Amino acid sequence: MLAVQDGDLDAFETLVERYRDRLAGFVYHHIGSYSAVPDILQDIFVQVHRAAPRYEPRGKFGIWLFTIARAVCINALKKKLRRAKRITDRPLSAIDANGTSLLDRTPADTEAAPESMARQEEFKKVRQAIESLPDIYRDVVILRQFQELSYRDISAILQVPEGALRVRMHQAIELMRKAYFEENG
Repeated sequence: MLAVQDGDLDAFETLVERYRDRLAGFVYHHIGSYSAVPDILQDIFVQVHRAAPRYEPRGKFGIWLFTIARAVCINALKKKLRRAKRITDRPLSAIDANGTSLLDRTPADTEAAPESMARQEEFKKVRQAIESLPDIYRDVVILRQFQELSYRDISAILQVPEGALRVRMHQAIELMRKAYFEENG
């Protein structure tokens, strides 16, 4: 990162390549949409490049990077919610530019194997349970389970004591279990 501060574009490119996949997973688990990941990743790396002059190597670079990524994801979610509110104000029978109402839209038929479809359905249920969590719990679950960060690193990113994070993780698991079983009997 110090080379990036000095204007080394190759160093920035190396940084992007090194962290792109981990950040993509982080973004997906926060946003829940594969199609949004590239745009949000770009926003993250733009923010990192803009913040490079202010970077001070006091702690781990990854903590600094994921703190920026989390802020960008939160802003993207806020924007998504504002857009969703505008869309939900329209009736389901409203006709779009293609002449189709929201009620007429159906997912494309697939010829996937039953096991694959069952697995996708199970993944969707777990994903919904994670999405049902309040942000304070969802962030801990995503950073711990999907990004495999230590509680110490998560503590630095979220600025919450490690003990409180462990409690939040336990509470998150209970909330997800409850949401999953309420939805699936």
